[in-house]
Amino acid sequence: MQKLMTDKFQIKDPMQPSDWAEANVIIPESNARPGPLSFRDSPFQKSILNAVLNRAIERIVIQSAAQIGKTLLALCILGYFTDEKPMSQMFMQPTETDMDKWLSTKFNRMLQANQRLANLYAPPRGREGVNNRNLKEFRGGELVLAWAGSNNTQRGVSAPIIICDEVDGYEYSEEGHPVDLIWRRSATFGGRRKLIELSTPTVVNESRIEQDYLLGDMRHYEVVCQHCLEGWIFAWEHVKYDEKDVSSAQLHCPHCDTPYNDTERIQLVRYAEADGGGWKPQRQTKGTQSYQLSALYSPLQRLKDIVQVFVDAADDPKKIATFYNTCMGVTWEKSGETAEAHALESRCEDYKSPVPLPVKILTAGIDVQKDRLECEIVGWSTGEESWNIAYEVFYGDTSNWNDYCYRELWKFLNKGFEVELGGRMFVQSATIDSGFNTIAIYNFVRQHQSRIPAIYAVKGIGGWNREVLKGSKPTQTYRGYRPALFSIGVDIAKRILMHRLNIETVGQGYCHFPQERAEGEYFTQLTSEVLVYDPKTGKRKWEKKDTSVDNEALDCRVYAFAALHILQPDLSPGSGRHGYLKGNQTASPGYVQQVKSFS
Repeated sequence: MQKLMTDKFQIKDPMQPSDWAEANVIIPESNARPGPLSFRDSPFQKSILNAVLNRAIERIVIQSAAQIGKTLLALCILGYFTDEKPMSQMFMQPTETDMDKWLSTKFNRMLQANQRLANLYAPPRGREGVNNRNLKEFRGGELVLAWAGSNNTQRGVSAPIIICDEVDGYEYSEEGHPVDLIWRRSATFGGRRKLIELSTPTVVNESRIEQDYLLGDMRHYEVVCQHCLEGWIFAWEHVKYDEKDVSSAQLHCPHCDTPYNDTERIQLVRYAEADGGGWKPQRQTKGTQSYQLSALYSPLQRLKDIVQVFVDAADDPKKIATFYNTCMGVTWEKSGETAEAHALESRCEDYKSPVPLPVKILTAGIDVQKDRLECEIVGWSTGEESWNIAYEVFYGDTSNWNDYCYRELWKFLNKGFEVELGGRMFVQSATIDSGFNTIAIYNFVRQHQSRIPAIYAVKGIGGWNREVLKGSKPTQTYRGYRPALFSIGVDIAKRILMHRLNIETVGQGYCHFPQERAEGEYFTQLTSEVLVYDPKTGKRKWEKKDTSVDNEALDCRVYAFAALHILQPDLSPGSGRHGYLKGNQTASPGYVQQVKSFS
């Protein structure tokens, strides 16, 4: 009798998540393989799913290629903790748009194909609980939907099961990284909490999913060669093919060079664990299991299609980065985030005149230091192709706007420069840094703001979520009258400049320099900074390569770029020159008024 009572009230152990998924999940018709879920050809998903029940594991990190089953894993985890072992969950996407897309194309379609699972949630617009785009209640818990771009969807919410999808699309806020914030809020659940992070990676040293993957035990999926019986991990260097025929692509064992076609490749994956392979950690850690997987393991992708993506992307840096991110599931190291002085020096040119024939307009950028003003004159043409025309330094007391250095600067801006085939061209717009000796700069700008060249006060503002150039109207402050001030998004402007300095083909965006600029430290200053990733803040920032090297030339070029965009002149093919006088012409008040209309 006692045994019967014990059996009657015995608590049933929950099913393994992978067993529950194969018994209960139906893949929607919109997928490549609709019908009852099976892990037969993708056994690598089973171990990841079952890890959510391991009490010793708090974090599961999945860095993988696109279309490898990350979304399916997330849906299975949500379903398991709704049906088999109910508890509250939180699911996060990068943006509200991403969340809406996930709901309509993934979550809702899964529920439509799995009516039993759909019935577990409160009916929409019903009285039995809440079911809307932000919250879905079920017996035993609730599913909270949030996005990283909105702190409002995260505040005051916590859950033991947290899934963060495409974390490389999240941006830091003033409070920190969204994953860290949401994880701290779940601390009250103690050992029951689980954080699952999923994402395709992005850039070396910037990818959040790679950082968290490296903090875990760094697992790779090992298969066993059927010829030499050695274990190996699929990698791009193991793919061999005839460049004239991508359908010839095969995977080759790195130990014995045995080739495997698509069918054989899938067989290797299918029986990997039975042959002694499977997920292999690279190191021992506590609390975090991390997985990396490429599209070479996918039963839904053919080798020839993967190779074709690579072939199509080979000559395009942006596309090749996408190939390694989305097909190989690894980060890509950026180039072009700085420029090299010696490379620019080697391509200096002999100008036929101070202003080469293609130049349509001249602008100036002025940097202010305690004891000097530095100024660069830049010529611009179609596609913002640019020419360094002149660079001068004027020494003096920059705190006094009547000082000799300001007077000499004004003469320099007004002298005009000889143009190929005759005549002179005059600077039409200049910007001057107002971040240092601000009152003196404002006085200088006020004195010359109605003249040609028009001089504008600018101030550099850091950050990536801002406009490159934004103006404000003149204002009356308690310190006096402040002229119009333009703020420059210097981080973005410097990135544009570094990209252009790396362009090697004459034309749109190309930067020309005369031979005399190779003397001195002009190019060292112009290339003095590099864009780096700061792991403490999770943000990119410009740093000096060598703290002993000045960067005034870099700042002057950024300011000259801003001066061009304040004017917004017509630089289209066939357009004329601005501020150009033939040899027998002289500037007149009427001409000045005509040129002034460009500002």
